[in-house]
Amino acid sequence: MRLFNIVFFSCLAFAALHAAQWGDLARHQGKLTRAQFVEKLETRYAPNGAASAWVEIEDSHALIRTGEKPDSDIFYRLKFAGEIPATDEAEISPCTPPPEADPALPLKGLRVALEAGHVGDQYAQLESRLFQIAAEPPVREGDLTLQVVRLAAEKLRALGAEVILVRDDATPLTLSRGKDFASQEIRARAEKINTEIRPDILLSIHFDALPWQDPAHPELMDGPSKAHAIIGGGYSSSELSKEEPRILMLEKLLGGDGDKELALARQIGSAIEKRTGLLPARYTSASAVAFENSPYLWARNLMVTRLYRAPTVLCELYVMNRPLDYARIQAGRYEGTREFRGKPYPNIFEEYAQTLTDALLAYHAPDWQPPVALEQKTPETNITQNTSEAPAVFTKPTRP
Repeated sequence: MRLFNIVFFSCLAFAALHAAQWGDLARHQGKLTRAQFVEKLETRYAPNGAASAWVEIEDSHALIRTGEKPDSDIFYRLKFAGEIPATDEAEISPCTPPPEADPALPLKGLRVALEAGHVGDQYAQLESRLFQIAAEPPVREGDLTLQVVRLAAEKLRALGAEVILVRDDATPLTLSRGKDFASQEIRARAEKINTEIRPDILLSIHFDALPWQDPAHPELMDGPSKAHAIIGGGYSSSELSKEEPRILMLEKLLGGDGDKELALARQIGSAIEKRTGLLPARYTSASAVAFENSPYLWARNLMVTRLYRAPTVLCELYVMNRPLDYARIQAGRYEGTREFRGKPYPNIFEEYAQTLTDALLAYHAPDWQPPVALEQKTPETNITQNTSEAPAVFTKPTRP
């Protein structure tokens, strides 16, 4: 018989450094049945047996190995529903409007955080998230995403939502300016989101780009524009060998956040298809998880989806170095529509922001119908792209 220790946090048997993190799982004891736990673990969070070295499934409970040694004999014991009363399902229902819902303000009571992905202006070069074609204005992803979140915030507030921007200018939250800038910036944002903002849901806004064939001499690449939405999941066995990702994965799996972001991401996918007509992007990574009947939706283990302890969906619409999307970006903000390649298009920032608004309405107030006289006006904003010359250094690095 194999001997092992089970962690109980009412005693001092486990190092204090880890107690608070593992202790966060205590409120999720008995929430899921064995079948529910196994289904979520094996299909979304740790596909292809990625958790087999770290999670042992028994009839009434799971034993989760602590630490970072695969032969560790210290386990966290997670009870399945049936051993103790399960938590009321109503508290994790993803689409329940507040009791005082106002028909004129369908998003009233919803606290939304909008994150403009990356950073812009002179800081964009710290992440290599910019490029320039010939003498045309440079494209900085962080400036583009800030335009989108400002527009989306105005639309959502007009519908009653409380909206907080994770950043409202180009200044990074981290003081780091070194090679670890990108990861340190995400960690600084995570600290702000998790301790100060504490949103009901969070949308992380991005634009996609293809890797350059020659980064020193960028040229636009023909092909269709695409879009996708990413939620937490898709952990690999090597990623789960680290204790922090293992705990954070289990926290999202066991709590309601994972279910909420899945429900919201499905609505975002539907809104992308209806409003933009963009094709769904695809991943070939073995750990990336696709979802049936939701071609725009993927589960991946990114720092954003892992560290932000709220229902989080990373949205990535358009491909900045495709000719059509590049032309629409360079056109900037304009009223109505303009013709590109023989078809009329609204400005790309308005279209992105309205897509997010459509999705949040479908998620939070699925039965709401706008009054006949209601017209959503596009607010003015003073954010513009810095048109000073910049080196073409956008290399589309792998997201942290």
